[in-house]
Amino acid sequence: MTIEFANSFSFILSILTIFGMVGIVVFVVALFHQKKQWSRKLIYFVGKNSLALTFTVALAGTIGSLIYSNIIGYAPCELCWIQRIFLYSQVVILATALWIKDKGVIPYSIVLSICGALVALYQVYTTQLGGLSFTQCTALEGACSKLFVNEWGFVTIPFMALVAFLLMFFIMVNGKIHHKTSTHHHTS
Repeated sequence: MTIEFANSFSFILSILTIFGMVGIVVFVVALFHQKKQWSRKLIYFVGKNSLALTFTVALAGTIGSLIYSNIIGYAPCELCWIQRIFLYSQVVILATALWIKDKGVIPYSIVLSICGALVALYQVYTTQLGGLSFTQCTALEGACSKLFVNEWGFVTIPFMALVAFLLMFFIMVNGKIHHKTSTHHHTS
C-alpha cells in the first residue's frame, strides 16, 4: 500500500476521532443541562439509538484496525490485540442485538468498553506520555513504542482506540438510562 493511502486513511480516522471527542464533550454537557430542550432531545436520540450508534463505532474501529494491520501493514502489539478482543466482540454482540432488538446487551457493552478503554489508556500513557511499561513489546521491530500515526501531535492509534471506547461507553450508559426509563414508563 502506498504511503499516500496510509497518510490519507490516518487523516480521515483522526478527523473521526476529533468528532468522537466533540461528541463525548457535547454529551457530557447535555447530561449536566438536562433542563434544556436540545439536551433532552440529544439524550433521547442517543438513548433510543444506542445499539446502532455503538455498533457503528465498533464496526468503524474494527475496519480501521484491520486496514491498518492487514492492508497498510502496521504490526499490532500485544496491547492492540487485547483491545481488539474488547472491540471485535462488540461488533458481533451488537449486530445480534440490533437484529433481535435486544437492549439487554447494554451492560456487556459497557463492561467491554471500560476494559478496552483501560487498556487503551495504559497504551496512551506508555507510548505518548512516557509512562513506564510493565509489558514487553511483542510486535515486529519494537512496534509497541513506535507511533505509526501521530496527527496534530496527539492523535495516535492508541488514542483513537481510547476515544472509540469512551464514546461507546457514554452511548451505552445513555442507552441503559433510556432503556430503564422507557421500560419503567411501560410498566407504570
